[in-house]
Amino acid sequence: MSWKRTASKLTCPGAICLAWLTLGPAPGLAQAYYPRQATVSDKLPDSEARDFFTRDTLQSVRGYYEQRKKPEDHFQDAMMGRERGFALSMEREIQGSVRQLPAVAFFEIDPSLPDAEVPIPLQRLKALVGKSKHTQAEYDAVAREFADLKRAYYRFIETLAGYESEDKVIVNNYHDRLTAEPSIEEKAAPDQKRDDWGLWVQCLRELKAAAYWTHIQYSIYYRYF
Repeated sequence: MSWKRTASKLTCPGAICLAWLTLGPAPGLAQAYYPRQATVSDKLPDSEARDFFTRDTLQSVRGYYEQRKKPEDHFQDAMMGRERGFALSMEREIQGSVRQLPAVAFFEIDPSLPDAEVPIPLQRLKALVGKSKHTQAEYDAVAREFADLKRAYYRFIETLAGYESEDKVIVNNYHDRLTAEPSIEEKAAPDQKRDDWGLWVQCLRELKAAAYWTHIQYSIYYRYF
């Protein structure tokens, strides 16, 4: 059975619709968070957030909860937009009634979908093929090395312009460097064509270092567990 997102809800065919994101922060969620995670945004403290990213794989997160769930708890396939993963429901007694409640879902981006985004630095490198000394084979090698970036998540961090996705901040920093005033060395050799290849590869390395690979989402019922 698959979970799907409709407006602000995750829905499951034949089951109750459950709002995961819109009912405000739930108190007391700290007791069983996944140990290696970061809030999606700097704006929210851990105590108020329900959405987190981790650099661990989807299967690592599932394994963590496999070890902690009870026999009556169960996983099911989950989907939300371009994300695919699992949702864990737990059976608990609440106010004298035994209920099966959603506890936590975890997702990864499916890079095989047709709308999978090619990172901007790879787009820039592709444009340099044939216009510089760099070849299609060289581009293909870089594209393979950084193919995982199509499924990367990035946190929102505070900047002078407000809260922005970290990948956007990184790419904009490199764009500013490439459009800045020419250096003294470049001015001394105006006939020498500048090669931007190395900078865009360096940008890809920074993007990979900042990337997260799994999205964890705690339900409003998580405080009961």
